[in-house]
Amino acid sequence: MAMHIRVIAGELRGRRLLYPGGRSVRPTMERTRASVFSTLQGRIRGAVFADLFSAAGAVGIEALSQGAALVHFVENDGPALDCLRRNLEACRVPAGKHSIHEADVFSFLERGGLSAAAAEVVYADPPYGGDEIARLLSHFERTAYGQLSVLVVEHGGALETRKLGGLEAVRTRRFGETSVTYWERSG
Repeated sequence: MAMHIRVIAGELRGRRLLYPGGRSVRPTMERTRASVFSTLQGRIRGAVFADLFSAAGAVGIEALSQGAALVHFVENDGPALDCLRRNLEACRVPAGKHSIHEADVFSFLERGGLSAAAAEVVYADPPYGGDEIARLLSHFERTAYGQLSVLVVEHGGALETRKLGGLEAVRTRRFGETSVTYWERSG
């Protein structure tokens, strides 16, 4: 059974987004999204945004609602991709404002997808409990992206923060079982 969440701010505020229900895909909760976008205030408008592990797209659609110039959605789960496409259509997001990359995030990163996307703000919400977070941090530790000004990672539990390819950990916020850590361009 599908579930709905809503866009919290911006021009699409109040729009309901469809999420696949009963699956391992979990949406970023409203309180967490509100805090993230409050923290990123001033960095979203006009930016190229990448939503890694985007599922049905709540974070990326929120970025579009709050003025992102372009959002790259990276997801490989079929039902989540179906919801993502339906959500973008329901929100009437023009084709030139988004790009869907139907791919495994790590394949996308290793093939240079993030460099080609020229994303300035990256949000990643990998599955909890597996090795995805460690793999993601390892990738950003060994790969510097010149255009990237902030990386935000949603995760469960504690996380060893460290410098990642020219980015420095600046804060971690906790929301119950979920934490969000921010890395910003140093210097």
